[in-house]
Amino acid sequence: MLGNSIAGVLVRELVVRRPDQVSGLALLAPVVDPDALRRLQDDYALPGPLPEERSGTYEGPTLIVTGRQDNKVGYRDQLALAEHFPRLTLAMLDRAGHNVHLDQEGAVRGMVQNWAQDAARGR
Repeated sequence: MLGNSIAGVLVRELVVRRPDQVSGLALLAPVVDPDALRRLQDDYALPGPLPEERSGTYEGPTLIVTGRQDNKVGYRDQLALAEHFPRLTLAMLDRAGHNVHLDQEGAVRGMVQNWAQDAARGR
């Protein structure tokens, strides 16, 4: 499963609800801040609190890519996710904002391809 921005919350929710059906998780500039989630809950009918606060850890291959210049969701909050994902690869890319996949297309493509190969090999 791959989610970008608010979809990062949605796919993390799926991991909480059906972890056995998710072979890997990739997040691009995901929403992590609880205050941002509260502002979005009404629009997206998301339960609170954050998915990670309602579950343990997810053992599948996990990739988080964030942009150092992201002025929408930032980059610092993503570090807090590390404890929930033991197989986490975390990249913070310079010269990239909230659209990290567009700002650093080649780098993100390579990381996502590596993650997808790892996820395809199984958990």
